Amino acid sequence: MVVGVDGSENSLPAVRMAFEEASQRKAPLIAVHAWSDTSGFDLEVVGWEAIRQSEDVLLAENLAGFAEEFPDVSVERHVRCDTPVRTLLDFADGAQLLVVGSHGRGGFDAMVLGSVSAALLHAATCPVLVVRPQPVSR
Repeated sequence: MVVGVDGSENSLPAVRMAFEEASQRKAPLIAVHAWSDTSGFDLEVVGWEAIRQSEDVLLAENLAGFAEEFPDVSVERHVRCDTPVRTLLDFADGAQLLVVGSHGRGGFDAMVLGSVSAALLHAATCPVLVVRPQPVSR
């Protein structure tokens, strides 16, 4: 099981669903956070080790409550300096399930899917579960 975690509120329902699925399947969970500030060119990121450490803390914080709620789920964390699509496809190869949120940090609420989730649906070789956030009742 693989879950994409971008640190946004939009990814939390996907993280919860991934923990639930991993618990039901009695499968380990690979939590993946990809960080890149490039526009697609494969350029070296200056200061990556410091960035990786702070992004790993963000990932750990996003998983902490769920790990306590689902103590039976073994979690492996990965932070990569790459695009989310490429990174998640690498980890999802051979996975039982890939779980992602419908929108990331810059998602437009009116769109059904964000660019990452749409690309993963087309390219992943394993089943993909796209989790939308629950609408806020007013």
